[in-house]
Amino acid sequence: METDLNSQDRKDLDKFIKFFALKTVQVIVQARLGEKICTRSSSSPTGSDWFNLAIKDIPEVTHEAKKALAGQLPAVGRSMCVEISLKTSEGDSMELEIWCLEMNEKCDKEIKVSYTVYNRLSLLLKSLLAITRVTPAYRLSRKQGHEYVILYRIYFGEVQLNGLGEGFQTVRVGTVGTPVGTITLSCAYRINLAFMSTRQFERTPPIMGIIIDHFVDRPYPSSSPMHPCNYRTAGEDTGVTYASAEDSQEVCTTSFSTSPPSQVGGNRLSKFSHSPFYS
Repeated sequence: METDLNSQDRKDLDKFIKFFALKTVQVIVQARLGEKICTRSSSSPTGSDWFNLAIKDIPEVTHEAKKALAGQLPAVGRSMCVEISLKTSEGDSMELEIWCLEMNEKCDKEIKVSYTVYNRLSLLLKSLLAITRVTPAYRLSRKQGHEYVILYRIYFGEVQLNGLGEGFQTVRVGTVGTPVGTITLSCAYRINLAFMSTRQFERTPPIMGIIIDHFVDRPYPSSSPMHPCNYRTAGEDTGVTYASAEDSQEVCTTSFSTSPPSQVGGNRLSKFSHSPFYS
């Protein structure tokens, strides 16, 4: 889509969309860990405080989210979806909710990328933080244990809603207009939660972590890599090294670093390490 953006604005906008997508995945997954989140304010932003929120990333989630993006960005006709599922100790599973980050063709040619779009994405991310904690899956995640665990996968393409059952509900988290289209973040979630009845389950291949799938006609391809979700607390040796946000030079290469001048000094949410996703 042709726009009148200069090269710097285009570079900044692409970076904003990329990091917003990565932070969106972090917020959704961390809200399904089953643990309460402790927060505190900070007046000293760092290079990783994107959107004025000091969200402590889970390295494994960032790693897999970047693999799912594979150099792509959510754009018109190319949505990023995060699917949350429940799996019982007997091997039964059902989808609970699907979060969708998409873009339509409605453009706002007059909006300023470096400040207005950035600040509105910050507000949208804060809205996501709140809404992830009011859908039914949040209550289920707080009770996960020996009987069931909460899982997720990330995929690009058409959103798959068939697994949510009849009468699912939808909520729009919010929209942000940009010069290349309007970003929309929404959620569809299951309301029939009689999951203790075997009649409520649909047998699907086991999901042991993230399933990366760029082809919507094969939601559970046998060739997709499988990844365990047994996240560890910060500082525990995993044998695998993941690059942190602070280690990435691309974090601070926008025209105004990570925070516009109008936002420096505002409150920032800080998240601490969490217990494993499989609790």
